Amino acid sequence: MPTVDHSTHFKRKELQCSFSGECQMQDWFMEKLEALRMDYNRPMRLSSAFRSIEHPRERTKPGGKGGRHTQGVAVDCLVYGEDALDLISLALKHGFNGIGVSQKGDFNSRFIHLDIRQESSPAIWSY
Repeated sequence: MPTVDHSTHFKRKELQCSFSGECQMQDWFMEKLEALRMDYNRPMRLSSAFRSIEHPRERTKPGGKGGRHTQGVAVDCLVYGEDALDLISLALKHGFNGIGVSQKGDFNSRFIHLDIRQESSPAIWSY
């Protein structure tokens, strides 16, 4: 599948792995993320997007194969409060069906994880 390392609203630096510098976001995922960004109509600050399989967080996942970040189909958006609720609502409309919620602690570390998974296995969880 074709991958990209930037888009209209997201620069390579935001999308690349903080550990390895690699960047292999799926182009179809980025099209959906761009559509969400346009609908959201305000900046979306990303704390994480693509992660290499060697990224410390990915190495600890069950099976050692990493998660959706390593597949280029997930992002973590720094957002909280009413903006987080707006983002989740719009994300669901755009087909994002893997949603993780981290809304504790410092406002600058609160985030919403968004990914796209098979229609038969949607999920929501909290950190």
